[in-house]
Amino acid sequence: MESPAFAEPPLKISGDAARYNHREGNDDYGQPRALFNLFDKDQKARLFSNIAEARYIRITPLVSARRC
Repeated sequence: MESPAFAEPPLKISGDAARYNHREGNDDYGQPRALFNLFDKDQKARLFSNIAEARYIRITPLVSARRC
């Protein structure tokens, strides 16, 4: 939730304008969920493998740095 103290004042265009809530009616998970549900078994397996490999690549340098 945004603080009203930091809200931009309305702009004079051809009347008053205020902030548009582009998230209303949208969520951050609906579109990825719909795409995931279209995947077959092999596509899901590749996705999980890619995620697991990406996490390993990012974690490895951190683990190495902590051991030094």
